Amino acid sequence: MTNQNRETFIHEGKELYSYNQPLRSHPHLPKFLPLGSFCWRGYNGTWNINDRKLYLVDLYAHVAHPTEVNIKQCLRYDLERDDFFYETVHEPVAVKATLKDVFHKAGEDGLFADWFTGNINFGQGNITLRGINNRFEEYLSLRFENGVLVEERLLTYDEAYPPEPEELP
Repeated sequence: MTNQNRETFIHEGKELYSYNQPLRSHPHLPKFLPLGSFCWRGYNGTWNINDRKLYLVDLYAHVAHPTEVNIKQCLRYDLERDDFFYETVHEPVAVKATLKDVFHKAGEDGLFADWFTGNINFGQGNITLRGINNRFEEYLSLRFENGVLVEERLLTYDEAYPPEPEELP
């Protein structure tokens, strides 16, 4: 499994990175095509927190071309017949899209994230466990309600990422 790209956030003049994705909860999110194995979601966003409001200020994305497709012949295997066969596959052609291409109403400040309610966590200090999901000494956790920053706290890993109910003993 490949580490996925993180989103970039500008907060109090500092560039911070997080795997949290506020754009995922947008009610009219278009279908993006993967940028590569490093970014299956198909976009990479840059966010700015200005006057306690969260704005999407830059977007690099891939969307499907409205008319072009790639036609490929793929070799498949049929278990029931124990035989190989060719299948024609139509794949969309990816084209680059910017913030204005995807969200026409984005203004000079970007797109105000009024749809987003939730936490965004940023690892702080030394890494205490390396791997697919690095663990840090602590996390700066920003809580937003309808795109407005309402709380800022320092948390431990277990506080920032509590186990899912089925993971509890």
